[in-house]
Amino acid sequence: MTVKVTVELLLSGTYSIWQARSICPGDTADFAQGPNRKHRTDAQVQAIEDDADADVNRECHTANDRCIETLKAGDYADKLVEQNPTLLTKEAISTTVQGKTIYAYKLTDGVAKPKSLYFQSLLHAREWVAGSSTLYALSAILDDIENKKHTVVNSYNLYFVPIVNIDGYDISWNSKRLQRKKANEVDLNHNWPARFDHPEKDNGSSSQTYRGEGPLSELETKAIELWLKNKNSEISGWVDVHSYAGKILYPNGDTKELIGNDDDDKFKVLGGMHY
Repeated sequence: MTVKVTVELLLSGTYSIWQARSICPGDTADFAQGPNRKHRTDAQVQAIEDDADADVNRECHTANDRCIETLKAGDYADKLVEQNPTLLTKEAISTTVQGKTIYAYKLTDGVAKPKSLYFQSLLHAREWVAGSSTLYALSAILDDIENKKHTVVNSYNLYFVPIVNIDGYDISWNSKRLQRKKANEVDLNHNWPARFDHPEKDNGSSSQTYRGEGPLSELETKAIELWLKNKNSEISGWVDVHSYAGKILYPNGDTKELIGNDDDDKFKVLGGMHY
């Protein structure tokens, strides 16, 4: 089994849209890529695609006991840190409304760089494969480093946050599979300051896109925003990984207006004909 998206492919512009088949409970994959790859870990990780519109996935999602729960995902990432102490470090960057700690994992090639890229996933709890893809990308780049292949960490430090919405993610496992928002029913994806007062945003608390009482009203987004601001001179780019609709959304995602400053050509390379 292969997961068909990596940070390397995304950054290179080789692929702009990916599709991965559903993996039902019982299917496992270790993080080795072909005959020339070395196994980084004995941990087995299940890739579960969350496509709320695809009936073919419903049977898979009725049995959740053998997939990547929050603690298992954390244990896996922590094991990578233990096995690669000169390459991978872990730091707390935020907490959830239920008091759970959100961690970032910093990956280098052993030499810290002046610039970094930031990747986060699972702001929407039900999009399980987003977190799996983030962990896969982290593991695949570790493989490339071990096999002395050129990789993005030759130029940048990488920060990975596999699970932002930990509370909602736990709910999607334990009681409500299609939980999207966090535990207090705020959509973290809409709680950021940019375009917060956009007229098309639905601010009713029952809405699936409820943005909260104000920008950064939530513990999770407020602390992550502060953490990123403290690294403002370091962070060169940000990727927020979701698993809905197979699209790459460009800044700003609510308008078709061009970005300017020569950035449009860069995003056209990344997104191809869909830009």
